[in-house]
Order: sequence, then C-alpha cells, then structure tokens
Amino acid sequence: MTCPVCGLGYVPEYPPDAARHKREHDLFVNGVPARPLRDDRIVFQDPTLRITLVSPFSSLIQRRRVERIARRANWETQYDFPLYGATEANAEFNTHALIGHRNDRAVALLLIERRSRVWVSKWANNDDFDEPTRIESDGPRWTIGFAWVLGRYRRQGLAHRMITEASKFARVPVNELGWYTPFTDAGKALARRVCPDYFFIVR
Repeated sequence: MTCPVCGLGYVPEYPPDAARHKREHDLFVNGVPARPLRDDRIVFQDPTLRITLVSPFSSLIQRRRVERIARRANWETQYDFPLYGATEANAEFNTHALIGHRNDRAVALLLIERRSRVWVSKWANNDDFDEPTRIESDGPRWTIGFAWVLGRYRRQGLAHRMITEASKFARVPVNELGWYTPFTDAGKALARRVCPDYFFIVR
C-alpha cells in the first residue's frame, strides 16, 4: 500500500517494511531530529524557534545534519540532484545553511550561496516576470539557492524569518538578495512576497 500522508509504498504485514514506514512517516510529518549541539551557531532564538547557521567550515557533524535535512526536503521537491553534500566542495559558492528548529526537530532549511552572474527583473501581471536584464558590473551576490519549510509550519512566516536572518548575516537588505532559478511554484510565490517590485536572478 501507499501511505496517503508521506507517500511511501510499503507492506504493513511485513515488519521491516512497517518499521521503515514508521521512521519515514515521522520524518515527513515532524521533521528531522536535531537536538542542540555544543558547536551550534545560533543566529536567532525565541520561545518557539531557533535558527542555526552552518558554513562550509563548520564541523562535519553539522554538515551531515544539513545533508540529512536536505534529503528530507528533496523528498517533496523531487529534484534529480542532491541539494547539499556534507563532504562536497561547498566552499566553491561559499554555501551556508540556515536551519529552523522547533522542539528539537529541524523543520526549515535555507541554503544561501555567493554567485556572480546577475540579472534583474520585475514581476509581470500574469504572475510571471519580465525578461531579465543582465547586470554586467555586479560582483558576487548572496543568493537564495533553496528554501523549504515542513508542511505543518507553512504559511506562518517561517520562511520569511529565515530569509530575514540570511539578510542580516549577508549584511544586505532582504530585497538585495539574489534568487537562484528556475523557481518552483512555491518558490516564485515566496520571492514575490519578499520582493514585490523587482528581484535579482543569480546563477
């Protein structure tokens, strides 16, 4: 059978399958277990949310955590490639990860990178955007490469909070951050909320 919630196909009467479904279903509904670590770099904290930052030079255990969360996020996006590798050369684009934690679970992920090919565009009336214009003189720009929030916490401002903390780290206004395209439908809607007039496409 196929679980109507997490989408996993399994045989309930087969104990290993049932146990696997229980684990995967928990990850899908509640997020990735992520207890506090001694070397956590906390960039935001309130009674319900803690955001940590992981750089290319953070400990391997921190980068492995990002890798696990990215796999969970990719479960829904179904990209054909891994979003993040703990042992890959994340220094190429200076990839940083912001992780949103609730109740010792990772429930949000934002990947930001430094990329150099920059365009600017405006939103069109048909819910798309105008033909981008290349900015030849612009240098590397901090760019939102990927954003994900666990289903049960969407539409609560969590993605916007993550982006706000990313802009503080990058020391640029939110609307000066770039966006890596192509967009998913949810990514386009998020970009339009954050940058209602114009936005930067960076690759």
